[in-house]
Amino acid sequence: MKRVYVFEMESGVVKIGVSQDIAQRMRQVSYNYKEKVINSHYTEFAPNDVAAKIERVCHDEFADQRLNGEYFNITFAEACIELDNYADEIKAANIGISNISKQDDMIDDTTIKCNFRTSSERFQKEFDLKNNNPNAKTLFKLAKTFNVSADYLLGLTDDPRPVDEILATQNTQAPTPVSPSDIEKRFDELSAMLTEHNARLSALESAQVAQA
Repeated sequence: MKRVYVFEMESGVVKIGVSQDIAQRMRQVSYNYKEKVINSHYTEFAPNDVAAKIERVCHDEFADQRLNGEYFNITFAEACIELDNYADEIKAANIGISNISKQDDMIDDTTIKCNFRTSSERFQKEFDLKNNNPNAKTLFKLAKTFNVSADYLLGLTDDPRPVDEILATQNTQAPTPVSPSDIEKRFDELSAMLTEHNARLSALESAQVAQA
């Protein structure tokens, strides 16, 4: 199990890598790079291959700003944002990917490239992870991308349709508008019923008194 990390060096250079022990890795990087690590950010522990995939897509994203190896000429903030976004996307995709993968027509290169920055083939392979817990934003993105419900992605239903589509097919009719006269009429009916009930109750009480 490893974490994907972002280190900011004193010079502002950013390093993106993977490690099992973040504290030890910070010391090693500071020693090797001859600069102190002044900021760090990292993901939760993930299987080694998963961490490597997250690291790779982050490296690909900043390929144009690469200085050398794992060092990039980018800000610490943008590196952290991309790391979190990629980690959440990859983890979340696994939740519903097994269901989505069963329907090949749902996965096309244009959709995948526009929303997940990768090919459909790579999407199915790299997003095939397990036991992940994405945030609501990423889950929403997956649901919108594939036009399915969050329940479907979470494996809670076999029906992929969004909730609004399901409700639309139920032919739920809007309640009939009620006019003031209808309300007044109903009020009179209830009042008459209450008067009759009270009269019966009084008669019953009188009969019981008479019998006593």
